[in-house]
Formats: sequence, structure tokens, C-alpha cells
Amino acid sequence: MSKVLLTVTESKCRCGYVKTGDTFVVDDLCPPLCHELWNTIYPSVYALKNGASLDYGTEKAKCFDAMCPDECRVHIHGEVMEDDSVPASAHANDVHDRINAYENFITDMVRYASSQENPEKIINQLVQYIGEELDSDRAYIFEDNNDGTFRNTYEWCKEGVSSEIDNLQEVPYEGIIEVWYKQYEKSHNIIIYDLEDYKKVSESVYNILKPQGVNTLVTGPIIIKGKMVGFYGVDNPPKNLLHIISELIGMMEFLISFMIRIRDNSHNLEFIATHDQLTNCRNRTALNWLYNIKADSNMSLAVLMCDLNGLKKVNDKQGHDAGDKFILRSAEILKSIFGDENVYRMGGDEFVALLTNTSETDFEEKVNLTRIQMGTTASIGTVYRKSIDTDFDSILKIADTEMYKQKKKYYKNIR
Repeated sequence: MSKVLLTVTESKCRCGYVKTGDTFVVDDLCPPLCHELWNTIYPSVYALKNGASLDYGTEKAKCFDAMCPDECRVHIHGEVMEDDSVPASAHANDVHDRINAYENFITDMVRYASSQENPEKIINQLVQYIGEELDSDRAYIFEDNNDGTFRNTYEWCKEGVSSEIDNLQEVPYEGIIEVWYKQYEKSHNIIIYDLEDYKKVSESVYNILKPQGVNTLVTGPIIIKGKMVGFYGVDNPPKNLLHIISELIGMMEFLISFMIRIRDNSHNLEFIATHDQLTNCRNRTALNWLYNIKADSNMSLAVLMCDLNGLKKVNDKQGHDAGDKFILRSAEILKSIFGDENVYRMGGDEFVALLTNTSETDFEEKVNLTRIQMGTTASIGTVYRKSIDTDFDSILKIADTEMYKQKKKYYKNIR
């Protein structure tokens, strides 16, 4: 099959995909053009590659001229290469070198994705690998906060390049991310050859990227179950690699989306395993895991154990729906005082609140507030240790013993 040389004769590309003078050799792989332009010229390229001439009515030729359907912003000329002489810019993207790089890149990314490490570690490894292999300053992933903003969740930076992740936790969708999402829908990825040119496309995006020292950029969407849930990108890859990167984007998108889906599934399974379904408090399994963590013996530990009074009576007289509401109301009180992540439902009518590195005064204030808000509906036992001088189980038993003394006293008083 013949090779076809494409030359961009004029470019006012909105997305910055191509610039005037760019050349591409079409052999086995499609060139890094936006979908709209490629779909326009593909029939002509295919015909030339297969030895046909294009019929222009009065004459036939082995070349064509075409324009981008987006207001004719890009003009492109295509012709059959009579020999292997290629302009210097096209040599930089020699087809065989690109195929080898493509295969090696895919192999390495699949190797990372199929390792036995946890998903979080794999994603960090993938981001680092992408950044290093594409000789970029920064590689990153952003995910939807589901509140109209996006956060930078993973980042790798080349040595000497400043991290931006802490500054990019609430990037607004409207007017910023929205610009890229609309471009993803049209062309699936974005290649910025020159940020100064991209300013004409979106000044708001330009104003975010410019202070970060971005000149070139490649980004694509993360799609899970047909929905865009975020995006990934690399900052400042060399311009002579942008063509190769455009061919790798599909594999990057697939593996990153795949690993994020596995991570989310893993998180969901862990949540189900460690949380009570009724109250969303952590459960006994989560507390047992905490037992196994080697704690710093110098940190303080504060424990409140709480047993609901009269739950059986509520269930028997008012029904289990009323009993569930009683449990939920009690759980909400404890979580509002001690924090969602510090309250455990041990089963039935028993809860534990556990704090580390807190002062005794602060703990006592929380205990008093709990007693006030829960009143006689709960029996409470507490223990505070300035340092952990024994195992968790022994400390919990102290609070448990005090709690059952209070419970015994409660039932004695209501007889």
C-alpha cells in the first residue's frame, strides 16, 4: 500500500490540534487529527493508499485538498508519496518507531494494571509511568466532586517541577472544566501545541494553566459506564512526541478508567465490610482492624461505650421500624459529637466512640454533651488514657464494665 503525506496548509484550529506547516505520514496508523477532520479526509486517504486516483471530473490526480467542517478552520493537502523521502518533521514520527513505542507503552501499562498491588498504588504507578515515558513535567488525574467542582486526585511531577495538587481541589466545572468536556464530546481528546494559541479557545482555561508553567498539554476523559467522571493529562510533553501521544491516548484512557473502576469497587466492598448498613457507622469488623494496627504508645486514647436503654421494649410495643428509628437517632447524636469516622456500632443496641490524640478536657466535654443529648435513653461508660500502656481490648473492657454498671442502675431504678 502507498503512503500518503498530509500537510496542513492553513490552521486556525480551535483545539490547537494542528498548526500551519505540520506534516503527517499515513502508513499503518491514523494521524493525530481531530475526528471531524479525519472523518472528512479518510475516504480520500484510503483511496490513495490503495493505489486509486481521485476523480475531479475533468482530470484525475493522486492528491486532494480538504477543509475542516468546523468553519473551514483547517486546510489540509494530501498526496501519495512517490518515494520514502519525508520532510524532517515527519521523520520524527517514523511509523515503525511509533509502532514499537506504542507496543512497548501498552505492554508496560498492562503490566502495571495487572499487578497484585492495591488499586491506589497501581494508579499512582500508572500516572508516574505516563509522565516519565512521555517526558512530561507533570502527569495527573482529576475526578468529579459531584458538587460542581473537580479535584486533582493523583499527580506525578518531574524533579524540580512544583506540585499543584493542593491548589487544585475545587476547580469549578462551569466555565473551566466545562470547556474541555465539550471538546471531549467532539474530538475525545485535546492536544495543545501552544498555550498562547489556545488562549483564543478559552481564556479561563489559559488563566489556570499559564501560572503553572504549561506550554504544551495532552488530556483525555475518564469514562466509566458511558459517563465522563473526570480526566487525565500530561503537561509540557515535547512537541515532537505529541503525535505519538495522540496514538496512545485510547489505551491510557482505557487503563486509567479500568483501574479507577476497580478502585471504586474495592472501596465499595471495603465500605460494606466495615460499616453497619442501618446507621452507616463503622462496625465491629472495622474496630477489630483497628485493634491490629500497631498504635503509637505515646498517643492518647479516649473511649466511650454506649448501650441503648429500652430498645427491646420499643421493638415489642411499637415495632421494629420504631426501634430502627431509635437506633438511627442515637447514632446521629454520637456522630455529630464524635465525628462519623469515630463511631462504631458493635451490634444491636451497643455503640463505641473512639478518639486518639485528644485532650482529656475535650473528651469530657464530648461525654457531657452526649449524656445531655441522650439522657436516660443510654447507659454510658468511658475511659481516657494519656498514653496507650496496654492493649486496646483491655482498655475497652474498662469502659464496658462502667457502662454495664450504669445499665444495671438504670433498670433497677425503673422497677
